[in-house]
Amino acid sequence: MTQQNAQAKPSEPAKPTEPAKNAGPAEPTDPASQANPTILSLLADWANLCTIAGVVSGLLGIYFAAQGKLQVSAAMGVIAVVLDCFDGPIARSTKNRPAHMPPLGLQLDSLADAICSGVGPAVLVLAVGDWNSLLLVPAALIVVAGVTRLAYFNVYGLSGGKFSGMPIFYNPVVVALVLLVLWAVAPGAAVGGAAVAGFAVAILNVAPFTVPKLRGRFLKGFLVFCFAQTAVLFVYAAQGIGS
Repeated sequence: MTQQNAQAKPSEPAKPTEPAKNAGPAEPTDPASQANPTILSLLADWANLCTIAGVVSGLLGIYFAAQGKLQVSAAMGVIAVVLDCFDGPIARSTKNRPAHMPPLGLQLDSLADAICSGVGPAVLVLAVGDWNSLLLVPAALIVVAGVTRLAYFNVYGLSGGKFSGMPIFYNPVVVALVLLVLWAVAPGAAVGGAAVAGFAVAILNVAPFTVPKLRGRFLKGFLVFCFAQTAVLFVYAAQGIGS
């Protein structure tokens, strides 16, 4: 401040500005007043359509298990897993995806996992044992452990880029692999093997250890394994192995 300005006569304080006439108080924005997207708008998204295709595959797996076509049931469960691996990359590659779609897609994916990787393997275990009531124990554990870990993941997500416990989408692959091997080398042990596999995946789903997220060559290798497993299961179905 210059000396001249310092000695200048202080200006009069500005008068407070009067509020504009007829101007009421500002109304808060009500989130509920904003129109929500329609339910069917979820279908206008390629990633969600991929997830829904996985749900259909999982449903077919349950249907074929009930029909006694166990090899096809196991194959459809693995196909559902493959589709589950693709919905995420499709979502990330979609340009100008609406802001509301990622959280909706997450919920849809979680519900799909509960059906395809929880209920699906549980029904397959029951079907392999000719619906023996004793197999309700491992079957129930698969579903309970699966939905429990899904609820946990929906709240806490990944920890340092890793899953807490074995991700539920491994369940159909593990159960199908056990059956695939036993049907070929020891068909009489398939029922016991299915029960053990059911107990195993349920425990691993909620066990206190971490599993890295599949990325890069590991994801590609996993998908190749799933495709090969599916092909072998369809060959089994054609040749009556495991029937």
